[in-house]
Amino acid sequence: METDLESVVRASDALITATASREPLIKGKWLHAGQHITAVGADDPTKCELDAECLRRADRLIADSIETTRKNGDVFRHLSQRTIQLEQIHGELGSVLYGAVEGRRTESEITIAKLVGLGVQDLAAAEVSLTRLGLRAA
Repeated sequence: METDLESVVRASDALITATASREPLIKGKWLHAGQHITAVGADDPTKCELDAECLRRADRLIADSIETTRKNGDVFRHLSQRTIQLEQIHGELGSVLYGAVEGRRTESEITIAKLVGLGVQDLAAAEVSLTRLGLRAA
């Protein structure tokens, strides 16, 4: 079985990137209908995991925080290079979870969750996890 990055991306329905890469690793031309990417590694202005075509091909591009994402990682890089526009971000994760912004609308959409890290979301996830594990009262 081939294990090169392109083959892995093309064969995956869901992909999580969590690297410290300073150059894009994932190319938009490798993406396919119905694929989802959660990109969490590029969390400062110097890092970048996804090329601009990934972000342009996304039918739904959701950020944890538009304000923070526009200053960090893949989105920052591609905005700075003018290869994407801020309007290509469809909304924030909290708004999707709340139901104010649509997430995936069809099974064929390419969706990307671009997360640079928000302490409040990390805390909420930890609280839910601890409660479900019975380590904290509900």
